[in-house]
Amino acid sequence: MAADSPRDPVQGRLDALRAMRRNDGSYSHRPGGPGLAECTCYALLALKAAGEEAGPEIARSLDWLGGLARDDGGFAPQPSVTTSNWVTGLVSVTMGVYDRAEPQQKSLEWLLGVSGKETAWLPRFLRGILGIETSYPQDHTGWPWAVGAAAWVEPTVLGTLAMLRAQRANRFPALRARIDERFNEARKMLLDRRCADGGWNYGAPIALEVDADSYPETTGMAILGLHGTPPQALSNSIKLARKMLAMRPHANATSWLQLGLSAAGEPADAGEEEAIQCRNCLDYALRVIALRATNGVNVFLA
Repeated sequence: MAADSPRDPVQGRLDALRAMRRNDGSYSHRPGGPGLAECTCYALLALKAAGEEAGPEIARSLDWLGGLARDDGGFAPQPSVTTSNWVTGLVSVTMGVYDRAEPQQKSLEWLLGVSGKETAWLPRFLRGILGIETSYPQDHTGWPWAVGAAAWVEPTVLGTLAMLRAQRANRFPALRARIDERFNEARKMLLDRRCADGGWNYGAPIALEVDADSYPETTGMAILGLHGTPPQALSNSIKLARKMLAMRPHANATSWLQLGLSAAGEPADAGEEEAIQCRNCLDYALRVIALRATNGVNVFLA
């Protein structure tokens, strides 16, 4: 008797992901939890990457996500929060992937009006006139977790991917020059934030004159956000990412490393899928997205 064929790993991850879907169309971090924009976005991106047809369930999830829009054009992380924050970049990517032009445009306009406080005109003016030197370059604009805060790597990568999605859609001609400018600025910022070992952590590459350690998940994210950068500029980063992936990190880090390496045209084998343990909605969704990317379908770049 022939042995059963192995189950499609993408389908297995999708089945677990669907258990986090709530009746209102949102997705929670774990079954029974509240609906969150971050989880809903990554779940929708996973479904798109897997080739799911955009039926009523997906429409309901997108409608729930659209309901998180705030008066300033940005998006809140969940219904109880009244202010927009970093999830706007992720929402922008998701709305763009599903061709929802109006919320995509609103999110882009919000992103174009927000930057890390360290590159606002007053801090830059004071540094220049007072001759203040910083431990790492702070001349290029990225995105913060919240308005009024400094720029960090993850929200900057998501903002960069939102700009890339808008460029590829080519549907916002009035914003195009500003989109191109912020896209280029954000990529320069990511390069400035690279750690001494060639990877990235969440924030600054140096703290209190000590080189910061890089992390696998943010290293993968940054390489993805720098897609299209000349290979020689990322050679050390790619070598480090390969080494990190070989160490079999947690599911989230494995997924981002695979996304970054595959976007750079590099092999991104993570071994047996069954050995990668997922714990929550983000883990399951990112596994689907990463598995599809290693097979030539990167939902962030398609």
